[in-house]
Amino acid sequence: LTVLEAEIPPPPPPPEPVTSDESIGSPIFLAWEEPPEVVTMVAPPYPKAAMEDSLEGKVILVIVVDEEGNVIEARVVTAIPPDIFNEAAIGAILQWKFRPAKQRGIPIKVRLAYPVQFTLAEKKQ
Repeated sequence: LTVLEAEIPPPPPPPEPVTSDESIGSPIFLAWEEPPEVVTMVAPPYPKAAMEDSLEGKVILVIVVDEEGNVIEARVVTAIPPDIFNEAAIGAILQWKFRPAKQRGIPIKVRLAYPVQFTLAEKKQ
C-alpha cells in the first residue's frame, strides 16, 4: 500500500454556530417577570442643524440593559428623519440608568426597544 492509496480521514466537522449571546457572558432575555424601569434619564442634546431647521423626530433604539441597570448596547432600528438624531439618541441613552429587569427575583440582562423623541419647545404665537 502506498501513501497515495491510504485512506485519508475526513476533516473535522465545523464548529457549531453560536446562536445566543451566552458566548459573551450572561444570556440576554427578551421576556421577564419584572420589567426594567428608568431611574436616571439623560436628555439628548438637540442637534444644532435640526434646531435651525425646526426639525422634530423620533429614534427607536434596541438597547441591552445589564444586571446592574446599565445600558451596555444601543443601536438604531428606525429614525424619522433618518440620520439626524441617531448620534444624540445613542449618546444619551448609553448614560441612562435602569432598575434592572428581574426573573424569579434575580436581576437579568434584557434586550428591549426604546423610543427617544426629539420635540422643539412650543413656539410663541
